[in-house]
Amino acid sequence: MILHNRLQSTALALRSWSKSLFSQARLQMEMANEVIRKLDIAQETRPLSDAESALHKQLKLHLLGWATIERSRRRQCSRLIQIREGDACTKFFHQRAKGRRRHNLITYLKNEVGELIWKHDDKASILHKYFLCVLGKTSSRSHTINWDSLNLSRIDSQDLDRPFTLEELKHTVDEMPAEKAPGPDGFSGLFYKKCWDIIKFDVLAAMNSFHDLRAGPLHKMNGANIILIPKLDMAEQPKDYRPISLIHSFGKLITKTLALRLRPLMNQLISTA
Repeated sequence: MILHNRLQSTALALRSWSKSLFSQARLQMEMANEVIRKLDIAQETRPLSDAESALHKQLKLHLLGWATIERSRRRQCSRLIQIREGDACTKFFHQRAKGRRRHNLITYLKNEVGELIWKHDDKASILHKYFLCVLGKTSSRSHTINWDSLNLSRIDSQDLDRPFTLEELKHTVDEMPAEKAPGPDGFSGLFYKKCWDIIKFDVLAAMNSFHDLRAGPLHKMNGANIILIPKLDMAEQPKDYRPISLIHSFGKLITKTLALRLRPLMNQLISTA
């Protein structure tokens, strides 16, 4: 619960900071370019004063900073995470982001009788009804599996259920992809990499709460966003979309840590026969 509250407060503060940084960035860039252009024109006919020279230099420095921020933002929107920053221009990232937006936009859907549905609420109702049937609902089981009667070989490893340590979690954070799409909390792996020294003890406490089966307070961190990805270029029906789950970053930490614990035992878990 403490980790959830602190992440939530951090997200709100970052959202406010981002709004103040990006909301006027384009306008400020255009204004800076216009002032620089006029100073360059004046410099052709007369020498600039000390104040004008200082302003010219300061505006160019600010312009470089705004351009870098804009390029990073466009790169993130384009989802070209395999390209390093600076390897492509902002225009390239912008065109790629527009292409992704057009590709993922659900303009219309066809219902059961083939009618075109354009309204947002009607499209949402059709998709919810379809994927509710596909994904199903949780239900209590009337039968269970008697594992002892299957005579399966056991894995003798005392490390699988040991408490989590800072060194193990740091290794997990280092193994996480930096810029994968975030879940409901909005935090990617890059946040954990950059802020690890600040949040490591809160993360360790939450992870050991999960280890001790005190998972009741963690229900707020066990959410996911369901995103629909078109499987066809001309997706028209709900079956033409593939759902993917973007889980909470804390859920990624748990699954990644447990997967890393199982990695040395893969030869025992998977049969090659």
